Amino acid sequence: MFNRLLLPFSCFLMALYIALQAAGAHAIKGVLEQPYLHSYQVATTYIALGAFSLLVSEILRKLGLIKQVRPSWLFVLATVIFSGSLFIYAFSEISLFSKLTPVGGLLFISTWLYLAVQQIKQ
Repeated sequence: MFNRLLLPFSCFLMALYIALQAAGAHAIKGVLEQPYLHSYQVATTYIALGAFSLLVSEILRKLGLIKQVRPSWLFVLATVIFSGSLFIYAFSEISLFSKLTPVGGLLFISTWLYLAVQQIKQ
Protein backbone atom coordinates (compact mmCIF):
# COMPACT_ATOMS: atom_id res chain seq x y z
CA MET A 1 0.00 0.00 0.00
CA PHE A 2 2.69 2.50 0.96
CA ASN A 3 4.72 1.68 -2.16
CA ARG A 4 2.17 3.43 -4.37
CA LEU A 5 2.77 6.64 -2.40
CA LEU A 6 6.46 6.82 -3.27
CA LEU A 7 6.05 8.69 -6.57
CA PRO A 8 3.73 11.34 -5.05
CA PHE A 9 6.13 11.55 -2.09
CA SER A 10 8.95 12.54 -4.47
CA CYS A 11 6.76 15.43 -5.64
CA PHE A 12 6.07 16.38 -2.02
CA LEU A 13 9.81 16.40 -1.30
CA MET A 14 10.44 18.77 -4.22
CA ALA A 15 7.70 21.11 -3.00
CA LEU A 16 9.24 20.95 0.49
CA TYR A 17 12.65 21.81 -0.97
CA ILE A 18 11.26 24.91 -2.69
CA ALA A 19 9.45 26.04 0.46
CA LEU A 20 12.52 25.52 2.64
CA GLN A 21 14.75 27.35 0.14
CA ALA A 22 12.35 30.29 0.18
CA ALA A 23 12.28 30.25 3.98
CA GLY A 24 16.07 30.08 4.05
CA ALA A 25 16.39 33.05 1.74
CA HIS A 26 14.10 35.19 3.85
CA ALA A 27 13.20 34.07 7.37
CA ILE A 28 15.96 31.63 8.34
CA LYS A 29 18.83 33.78 7.08
CA GLY A 30 18.37 36.19 9.97
CA VAL A 31 18.02 33.46 12.59
CA LEU A 32 20.90 31.06 11.89
CA GLU A 33 24.55 32.02 11.92
CA GLN A 34 27.35 30.29 10.01
CA PRO A 35 28.08 27.33 9.91
CA TYR A 36 24.49 26.50 10.87
CA LEU A 37 23.00 28.44 7.97
CA HIS A 38 25.27 26.52 5.60
CA SER A 39 24.10 23.23 7.14
CA TYR A 40 20.49 24.32 6.60
CA GLN A 41 21.23 25.11 2.95
CA VAL A 42 22.98 21.78 2.37
CA ALA A 43 20.08 19.94 4.05
CA THR A 44 17.57 21.60 1.72
CA THR A 45 19.72 20.81 -1.31
CA TYR A 46 19.77 17.14 -0.37
CA ILE A 47 16.00 17.12 -0.05
CA ALA A 48 15.95 18.03 -3.76
CA LEU A 49 18.53 15.33 -4.48
CA GLY A 50 16.43 12.84 -2.55
CA ALA A 51 13.31 13.86 -4.47
CA PHE A 52 15.12 13.44 -7.77
CA SER A 53 16.62 10.09 -6.75
CA LEU A 54 13.26 8.78 -5.60
CA LEU A 55 11.59 10.02 -8.78
CA VAL A 56 14.14 8.26 -11.00
CA SER A 57 13.90 5.05 -8.99
CA GLU A 58 10.12 5.03 -9.14
CA ILE A 59 10.04 5.78 -12.88
CA LEU A 60 12.48 2.91 -13.50
CA ARG A 61 10.26 0.66 -11.40
CA LYS A 62 7.07 1.75 -13.19
CA LEU A 63 8.76 1.08 -16.54
CA GLY A 64 9.75 -2.39 -15.36
CA LEU A 65 13.48 -1.64 -15.60
CA ILE A 66 13.91 -2.51 -11.94
CA LYS A 67 11.72 -4.96 -10.13
CA GLN A 68 12.33 -4.07 -6.49
CA VAL A 69 10.99 -1.18 -4.47
CA ARG A 70 14.01 -1.36 -2.14
CA PRO A 71 16.03 1.40 -3.90
CA SER A 72 13.14 3.84 -3.53
CA TRP A 73 12.89 3.21 0.19
CA LEU A 74 16.66 3.48 0.56
CA PHE A 75 16.53 6.90 -1.12
CA VAL A 76 13.80 7.96 1.33
CA LEU A 77 15.93 6.75 4.23
CA ALA A 78 19.03 8.48 2.85
CA THR A 79 17.14 11.76 2.56
CA VAL A 80 15.74 11.53 6.07
CA ILE A 81 19.11 10.70 7.62
CA PHE A 82 21.17 13.19 5.59
CA SER A 83 18.85 16.18 5.66
CA GLY A 84 17.27 15.38 9.00
CA SER A 85 20.60 15.22 10.81
CA LEU A 86 21.70 18.52 9.29
CA PHE A 87 18.44 20.27 10.15
CA ILE A 88 18.65 19.08 13.75
CA TYR A 89 22.29 20.19 13.89
CA ALA A 90 21.48 23.59 12.37
CA PHE A 91 18.75 24.37 14.88
CA SER A 92 20.10 22.63 17.99
CA GLU A 93 23.83 23.31 17.42
CA ILE A 94 24.55 19.83 18.80
CA SER A 95 27.41 18.57 16.65
CA LEU A 96 26.63 14.91 17.38
CA PHE A 97 23.80 15.09 14.82
CA SER A 98 26.16 16.21 12.06
CA LYS A 99 28.07 12.95 12.57
CA LEU A 100 25.04 11.04 11.19
CA THR A 101 25.07 12.96 7.91
CA PRO A 102 27.72 10.76 6.20
CA VAL A 103 25.51 7.71 6.81
CA GLY A 104 22.85 9.32 4.63
CA GLY A 105 25.48 10.18 2.04
CA LEU A 106 26.72 6.60 1.93
CA LEU A 107 23.14 5.41 1.49
CA PHE A 108 22.73 7.74 -1.49
CA ILE A 109 25.96 6.53 -3.08
CA SER A 110 25.38 2.83 -2.44
CA THR A 111 21.80 2.96 -3.71
CA TRP A 112 22.82 4.66 -6.96
CA LEU A 113 25.56 2.05 -7.41
CA TYR A 114 23.04 -0.71 -6.69
CA LEU A 115 20.78 0.67 -9.44
CA ALA A 116 23.73 0.79 -11.85
CA VAL A 117 24.69 -2.81 -11.13
CA GLN A 118 21.08 -3.95 -11.54
CA GLN A 119 20.94 -2.30 -14.98
CA ILE A 120 24.24 -3.86 -16.05
CA LYS A 121 23.00 -7.31 -14.99
CA GLN A 122 19.88 -7.07 -17.16
